[in-house]
Amino acid sequence: MSLMRALIVFLTIAAAFGAAGLALAGAVSIRADIFNIAWPLKVLAGLAILAVLLLVRAPAQRVGRLAAIACAAGLVLTGVPWPMLTSHGGLTGAEQAAPGFTVVTFNAWASNSDLDSAERWLRAAGADVIALQEIGLNTSELPQRLIDAYPFQHRCRWGVRLVSTHPFSLTGCSDQLPAAWARLVIDGREVTVTSVHLARPLSPSWYRVHSDALADLMASRSGLQVVMGDFNTGEGGFLMARQDNRLSPLIRVTRGLRTWPSGRLSPAPLLGIDHVWASEDFAVRSVMTGPHIGSDHRPVRVDFALRDDG
Repeated sequence: MSLMRALIVFLTIAAAFGAAGLALAGAVSIRADIFNIAWPLKVLAGLAILAVLLLVRAPAQRVGRLAAIACAAGLVLTGVPWPMLTSHGGLTGAEQAAPGFTVVTFNAWASNSDLDSAERWLRAAGADVIALQEIGLNTSELPQRLIDAYPFQHRCRWGVRLVSTHPFSLTGCSDQLPAAWARLVIDGREVTVTSVHLARPLSPSWYRVHSDALADLMASRSGLQVVMGDFNTGEGGFLMARQDNRLSPLIRVTRGLRTWPSGRLSPAPLLGIDHVWASEDFAVRSVMTGPHIGSDHRPVRVDFALRDDG
């Protein structure tokens, strides 16, 4: 029995060091960072290792056991999406009274199973601009269905769209990644909005190309900006930290939201991979995810207040 106990502890210690190494490998490997992005897996691994090491003891492996406990605790502490437990702070009176600007981003999913629900929810969202991704196959008619409510529409290849209640003064597409951008005027101020869809980290070369192209696109801009879409990148990973840094001074307002998977694999979304970044002149009134509307992603709705530029 003592030999079996020692073997269990040894294997658990090895698992702890391996999991910790995999988490750290995300700093240099896009694929490895999926372990950090998939935070339930990381947390469950840490909890399982802690449970075994606290229940099974082997005196001869005390130092390794303590080190493994520290590694497992680190997995749990860094894996839990703490922003999910916090809320946005209150706005000042001036910000509450400021002009509003509401955006929605929604990966409609080319295999959407309930386009009627998607149409109803998007109509009722009260958005000024909606960023759509994966418009094709089952969702190809969605923009046209919305045209009476959102008459100003801009399409680019790879299934990205922008639909708006405001006219666009200028539009464009990226030839390096799925991205559609448009300029419009909100309360006398020009705002550029962008709908993007980055590749999955499982395709590191494409993900890198898309991430670099997006950073270059945003760096070439000035003025008020909102960029939103499916980034295939969640909180807790090195990829998200890099994305936040590369899109600075834009601020990510979708912290702690869970948007994927929706309607399959899990009773509720686990990962937050749909995001919105905005210029500092936008104050956040509310951030919310919508219901399941046929896609494997939940929509995200952000209500901004436009701060006085004076």
